[in-house]
Amino acid sequence: MPPDEALVGGPPTHYPERDTINDDILSRLDPERGKFWREFFERLTRPELIEAVLASLEAEDHAHEVRSNGLSLSPSVKLVRDREGYELTPHRDHPTRFATVLYYIPVSDRTDLGTSVYRPLSNSVRRDAGVHGQRKNFELVSTVPFLANSCLGFLNLGPAYHGVEPIEGDASRFTVQYTLYVK
Repeated sequence: MPPDEALVGGPPTHYPERDTINDDILSRLDPERGKFWREFFERLTRPELIEAVLASLEAEDHAHEVRSNGLSLSPSVKLVRDREGYELTPHRDHPTRFATVLYYIPVSDRTDLGTSVYRPLSNSVRRDAGVHGQRKNFELVSTVPFLANSCLGFLNLGPAYHGVEPIEGDASRFTVQYTLYVK
């Protein structure tokens, strides 16, 4: 993992308990670490990985529909560290997000830091993509254990409500967030 000082001063986020790494931060790393992360990000944005992600999510037909409408799928990769106090209330992603894969990189034995999946308590069809709901309006269905060599991938279709339960105690939740955007 990058040292703490490399994560300070990264791009602003909507969450004060969240740090992200970008090219500017990579330039602050020692040459060997910086090279590793630059190559890592570059490899995750290659076209063959896009196709592998689509296949693993059984999303080739959906991707074909997007592409047949003159749009493309563009990958975005970032390393994220969430800290004590971070939480992400139940929501569906913004419509410009086609798919997301969260690769878990635990630095402790805190398996409770995984992403949670929710079911809305109301059965009404809602157009709330990108809007974060109140926990009281959702049932927690499952939390994916935050384990090494594991990930959670999902398409942004239907009721794909997800979030992160509040992080309590001294903990860091590192994830590589791989997102395919519709452009």
